[in-house]
Amino acid sequence: MALNGEDVVGFERDDLHRETLRHYANGLSQQQRYDEVGRLTQQLMLNGHDKGYQAQSQNNAIQHTNQLIERLYHYDKTGELTLIKDTRRGAIHYKYDPVGRLLEATSKLGKETFNFDPASNILDRYDSTNEQSSQHTATEKGLGYNRLVNNIVQEYLDQQYQYDAFGQLIRQKSSQGDLNLEWDVLGRLIRSRNNQYTADYRYDALGRRIQKRSKHHHTGQEQNIIYGWDGDTLAYESSADITKHYFYEKDSFVPLLQAAYHHSIELHQTQDWTEKTYSIYKDPLWNTVKQSQGFDDVWFYHCDHLGTPQEMSNQTGAIVWKAQYKAWGECKVQQANSDFFEKSEIISNNIRFQGQYFDGETGLHYNRYRYYSPYVGRFISKDPIGLLGGLNVYAYAPNPNNWVDQLGLTCSKYRRASLRDIRKKLGIPMSQQPIRQKMVPLTDKNGKRILNQNNMPIMIRELTYNVKGKEIVIQDHSAGHDFGEADGKGNQPSHHNVRPAENTRTGTVDGMDDHFYFDCRNSK
Repeated sequence: MALNGEDVVGFERDDLHRETLRHYANGLSQQQRYDEVGRLTQQLMLNGHDKGYQAQSQNNAIQHTNQLIERLYHYDKTGELTLIKDTRRGAIHYKYDPVGRLLEATSKLGKETFNFDPASNILDRYDSTNEQSSQHTATEKGLGYNRLVNNIVQEYLDQQYQYDAFGQLIRQKSSQGDLNLEWDVLGRLIRSRNNQYTADYRYDALGRRIQKRSKHHHTGQEQNIIYGWDGDTLAYESSADITKHYFYEKDSFVPLLQAAYHHSIELHQTQDWTEKTYSIYKDPLWNTVKQSQGFDDVWFYHCDHLGTPQEMSNQTGAIVWKAQYKAWGECKVQQANSDFFEKSEIISNNIRFQGQYFDGETGLHYNRYRYYSPYVGRFISKDPIGLLGGLNVYAYAPNPNNWVDQLGLTCSKYRRASLRDIRKKLGIPMSQQPIRQKMVPLTDKNGKRILNQNNMPIMIRELTYNVKGKEIVIQDHSAGHDFGEADGKGNQPSHHNVRPAENTRTGTVDGMDDHFYFDCRNSK
């Protein structure tokens, strides 16, 4: 990846197209290792590059490396993530129920225990911090949790909730004070108010948030932030003092770097065409040639297996931002000052789970189409498509370790979670290894090879297992496929297919879906 003509991030991949090594222009590198079934088992952040990697801005490649941070991932026999050993964050333990819902998470931040109702709403009996249990008092039949009506949480730990007739949260009460929310007729949050701030939010015609104006009640300080978008990913945010641009992994919501300059972004005045005929040749949006400019500072993201930012490093390789998360995304942040912006807190990161942006004035995460509460692990308004999205119209995901929801609409699995579910359906023990695995070219319905943007064949991985005496092939279509038909027929995003070995083109296996979709960080 190049920024302003200079290489800033480089990638190395294995024969299965999985990322194995990442080189940053600041001298850091990251190694990733996988087990036999493709699950991530290690992330290793190193100070220096091996294999003689050299960025354009470096005179000499760094040959020696020192370990900075190591993350080890451990899984149980069903494929669930049970332990992360992190040299910075410490050990993080997870426990699940038989259907894969998170029951317990233990880290430096304490022990969190969860229960669920039949609709998979989280009913947390207690949340102990620093090994001190805080009991959640029962109000319904001594059950140890509050009963939910129509999927609406009315009380959770020390917070109480009130909703309007459309199921949108309008008041949150807690020991920290009240948070009041207002919504427009399209179900978009337009104002928030608590005992410190009032904030107003505006959106474009596609429903993307483009402005946040906030005012501190006691100091009178005001802030106006403008947001710009590249499709559904946040491209930049700009205030009076700073503009930050965000760059992501290809076709992904996983952040790679944040680049900033010390002034607001230049915007064009909207022309009034009511009294004259519109002309694209006179519209400044189409005819202004803007000179590219350099950035005052660049910070690099270092994310975990799910694409959640854990650390950020500056241009010298120093860790300047780091985070510790509770199970459902509530973040405790430590940050340092920038070398460029002296004695400031300009190094900040509001990106949380994929597609989520943290709002400090509310504690909520803006998630494109909805707002998410990391405190209770659910959205604060209903799914826009209603019950078509499932019985629980507020749910985020079955568990936050295998699933992501980049748009606030529907959660999606990662490759390993999809593969685990397929193996479960087929009755393949997690300890059983494939009898064969190979890379084959992806072809269209006529047997013609499908090429990528570099005119090279797209290769897919095939895993062959012995299932009750029959050979079953699991095909990994991480890149998806586009057959180029005008009607889009046959085009699919990242998915797995399950086929009998005798017909890997169109064959079917009893009890298996046509496609098992997942979200892929290594799709290209």
